[in-house]
Amino acid sequence: MLKKWFYTFEYGEDIVLKACELTAGTLRPSFKYIDKILAEWHEKGLSNIREVEAYILKIPKKDKKKSKNQRPSFNNFTNRTYDAKALEDMLLKKSRGELSE
Repeated sequence: MLKKWFYTFEYGEDIVLKACELTAGTLRPSFKYIDKILAEWHEKGLSNIREVEAYILKIPKKDKKKSKNQRPSFNNFTNRTYDAKALEDMLLKKSRGELSE
């Protein structure tokens, strides 16, 4: 990968480090992800750090605060309701062997 980044894409250390910086902010940083970023920049014809940084600024960013604090929603399930007294009675009956389940 390094040969491709430095010799095929002809990127300098500054551009490769920028891709590393972006990858470090992901959930699972990897060389494969760095390679994907650099390949995209190469395909877009970005050849210096100023072009890369300008391109990055154009990419719409997600609302990080919202996504970090939001929990997944499972609205397609109906909530269960329990009667605590009925559950306690079932537990007592089961412990006495009065229930077969």
